[in-house]
Amino acid sequence: MPNRLADEPSPYLRQHADNPVDWYPWGPAAFAAALDADRPVLLSVGYAACHWCHVMAHESFEDPAIAALMNRDFICVKVDREEHPEVDAIYQLVCQVVTGQGGWPLTVFLTTDLRPFHVGTYFPPTGRYGRPGFAEVLGGVAQAWRQDRAAVVEVATEWTEMVRRMDAARPATASAGPGPGALAAAADALLRDLDPLHGGFGGAPKFPNTPALEVLLRAGGRAAERAVFTLRCMAAGGIFDHLGGGFHRYSVDAAWQVPHFEKMLYDNACLTQVYVAAFQRTGAADLAAVARQSLDYLLRDLRSPEGAFYSTEDADSPGAAGHAEEGAFYTWTPEEVRAALGDDAAADLACRHFGITPHGNVEGGRSVLHLQGMSLEGQAATPVAAIAERLLRQRDLRARPARDEKVLTAWNGLAISAFAQAGRILGESPYTAAATEAAYFLLHRCTAPDGALLRRYHGHGPQGASGIAGTLEDYAYLAVGLIDLYEATLDPAWLAEAVRLARQAVRRFWEPEAAAFYLTERGNAHLIARPRDDGDSGTPSAQSYAVLALLRLRPYVEDTAFSDIPAAVLGRNAEALARHPRGMGSLLCALDWAAGEVLEVVIAAAEDDATAREWLQRLRSRHLPNLVLSRVPPGEPPADLAGAPAWRGRGREGGRPTLWVCRGTACLPPAHDWAGVEAALAPRV
Repeated sequence: MPNRLADEPSPYLRQHADNPVDWYPWGPAAFAAALDADRPVLLSVGYAACHWCHVMAHESFEDPAIAALMNRDFICVKVDREEHPEVDAIYQLVCQVVTGQGGWPLTVFLTTDLRPFHVGTYFPPTGRYGRPGFAEVLGGVAQAWRQDRAAVVEVATEWTEMVRRMDAARPATASAGPGPGALAAAADALLRDLDPLHGGFGGAPKFPNTPALEVLLRAGGRAAERAVFTLRCMAAGGIFDHLGGGFHRYSVDAAWQVPHFEKMLYDNACLTQVYVAAFQRTGAADLAAVARQSLDYLLRDLRSPEGAFYSTEDADSPGAAGHAEEGAFYTWTPEEVRAALGDDAAADLACRHFGITPHGNVEGGRSVLHLQGMSLEGQAATPVAAIAERLLRQRDLRARPARDEKVLTAWNGLAISAFAQAGRILGESPYTAAATEAAYFLLHRCTAPDGALLRRYHGHGPQGASGIAGTLEDYAYLAVGLIDLYEATLDPAWLAEAVRLARQAVRRFWEPEAAAFYLTERGNAHLIARPRDDGDSGTPSAQSYAVLALLRLRPYVEDTAFSDIPAAVLGRNAEALARHPRGMGSLLCALDWAAGEVLEVVIAAAEDDATAREWLQRLRSRHLPNLVLSRVPPGEPPADLAGAPAWRGRGREGGRPTLWVCRGTACLPPAHDWAGVEAALAPRV
């Protein structure tokens, strides 16, 4: 019989509905059961595309003997970390501090009041890999609960106080904030940390750190050159899908060759933005091509019928033997290439171009496609393009990885930014249309009647339903996405919605005494602490995006909070920005907005004016990361933008299309031609 998870909207939870484990979803029923039975909570956190989550499920949660131990001694709770990032944040922090590492699956044992006392990630069913067996762990924890409760409570108290201290509302120390040279200093530190051979940061496993790469692009000079080098290394490696487009989550090696094969919406949204910015800076067509391929992948394989975007595609899919194998969908042998192409010459070119060898580079003699030595041999030639298309058609006949058809407001906000930026900068109106459709969906289907955001939507048409209160991620990512959509469309309705969401984020999540945004609202009785994210993780820091939204909206609102709050956050984090730039890239980009020279370009012209279209076309080709681009509304602006300072007194001079340009605190005279503003719009070197 299916367990309680069978009726849950989350595909990840439903993956465990047929386990012999008596799972509960996160919620009051589970917590009450733990109290009534006086049993500890076994909390298991993961997500649908997680390979090692599947491994632990198959090895342990599907094993009747292990499930019997779990059911006898614990109240077992399964959490989709994508639905509940606040739960994951708290217990990941415990895991990282106690064990020195984190990740998924996350396995935490809690007291009946949800305080952690034993923690780990993946446990094999029996001891191996230097890890104790899960059955052994279950027995030891259950015995400690029964026979040494005082010691368990002591550990739980110590760990809980540790978390509360780390996330506490500490008074902010007075600080003028980082100086104007902070971005350059951070870029220098990042350059010292950069892998000179393969790009990126650190060794294996290697993750794309998109905020840090954006810092390098913003800094210009050699820093920007090394960022572009990293982007090209990633695009040549196996972490990029050379047939279908899009990036896998990370590489298990330092050279980007062999990935963990899950594909995440947030990775592809964030990486696309960096590739588009790099194209703007360099004009290099190969960078724009990677961005287009990634967005086309999202449109083809992760877009819902309503125009929003699903969350993930799995790492595993059925292999030749019929059972799930990691990467089976994406890897090839030379024999498979020859069978797919039916032409030895074409097959030899494909194998040479994509590094497909008889011995392979993953288990089973299979190869992950990658460009050999970053060679561009034949890349632009019709034969290679045609070969790739034929291989893709053949690959599409394989059993596909499972797809998590959960729509997350936050991650869709990142996707809106990616499509809107690409639409504006690459001149691709279908991308702008996709961003517009996703924004409409979120504002209509993921918004409660009182205007609050809901985090998750699942289903289609009349059967679709939203749920779970939005976190800071949802408000901040979507607000920034709507600002990008405004700059792509110049429709002030999107800007007004961004202002509304930013004000809600301040009201719901800002704590002045801590000079911090928190991930959740006050008063969540089921959380042992109120988490926040000063630094980046797999996704950009939500706090940094909230600050960025306020800074980008500052020209449109007369509210000192839009200046004071960013200054307070940056001041509190001044030391961390200097010491840990690799993990603070998003906040460093916000710092560049606050401390650098913001460039305001206001166009006063009719919507269909040809001169204004020419100006916008010229702006596309310039890497201006601190650009505030707007058009004076032809009629009355939305109420939230009434009296916007950016538009005040900036109409058409003499009835002609007019450019109003300010850089920092210096404004140029109104101009009627591009030559009048050319010097002020020069990008950073």
